[in-house]
Amino acid sequence: MFSNILKFFLFIVLINTAGHIHAQDSLQLIRKFVQLSSGYQQAPLSVKMVISRQSDIIDSPQDSATSHAEFCLLKTGSYVRMDGMVQVANDSLMLLIADAGQRMMLYPNKTGWQQQMAARAGWQLQDSSLIKMAGKYTAKSGSDAGSHAQETITLDAKEMITGTGLPRETIEMTYHTSASVPVKIVQLQRKLIPLEPSTYQALLTQPEYAGKLAALEGGKFYLVKTYSTTYDFLEIKNGDDVAGLPLQINQCVGRTAGGQYEPVKDYTGYALTQNF
Repeated sequence: MFSNILKFFLFIVLINTAGHIHAQDSLQLIRKFVQLSSGYQQAPLSVKMVISRQSDIIDSPQDSATSHAEFCLLKTGSYVRMDGMVQVANDSLMLLIADAGQRMMLYPNKTGWQQQMAARAGWQLQDSSLIKMAGKYTAKSGSDAGSHAQETITLDAKEMITGTGLPRETIEMTYHTSASVPVKIVQLQRKLIPLEPSTYQALLTQPEYAGKLAALEGGKFYLVKTYSTTYDFLEIKNGDDVAGLPLQINQCVGRTAGGQYEPVKDYTGYALTQNF
C-alpha cells in the first residue's frame, strides 16, 4: 500500500460564463496545467502535503482516509515519510523503515532520480502528452472570488458516465499565480454501482441522490459513486531553501567487516531484511 500511495507524490468564477471553451483555449490551459503540476519538481526539492481520500457514499473503510506526506530530493539522495513509514535512498541503496514493529528492508537502488520523482513527488498525470490529454479532457479556468493570488484550472473528461451528464473524471488544480506552484489538486473519479429496481425507486424519492441515479436500457439501474482524492500542498521548497535530507541511509544502517548490513544508532533495535 505504501508504494501505491507514493505514486501519488502534484467558489470558481469561470472566465467564460457561457461555459463554452474554444479548443485552442483548452489546449493552452492543459499545457499550463502540465507545467504547473511538474515545474516545481526540480532538485533540490522539499514538499509537504496532506492526501485525503473520500467518497460521497461511504460503504468501506477505504472510502475515507487521510495521509500526511513529506518528500525531499537532493542530488545525493531522497527521503519520503508517510504515516509512520520512511523511505530513504542514495545512488546504490534504498531503505524502507516501518516504525510500527521496528522493521527495515534494504534494497539495491536501480531507479534514477527523475523516474523516482515522476512516481513520488506529489500528484502526477497519467499521461502528460498534450495531444493525448487534449483528446481526453476539456479545460476551463477560474479564480478564487476571495483572493487574487490564486486561480484554478479544471479538466473534465470528455468521456461521460452513461445515462448521465457527468464526466467520468474531473481534475481541479488551485495554484499560486505569482509563484506558479500548486496549492491544491482535487481529482474526482465516478463509476456506476448496480442497483436493484426497488432500491433505485426508493432512492429516487431522496433529495440527496438527485443527479446520482441512472436508468439504462434493459431495465438496468445504477448509482453514480464519486471518489475524490485531494492533495493539499502545505509547503514547496526549492534550491537553497532546502536544508538537506532529514535522514540518510548511513544514519540507519552500516556495513560490517563481513560485508553485511546492520542497524546502527537510533535503529539498533530494528529487524533488518536485506533483499539482494
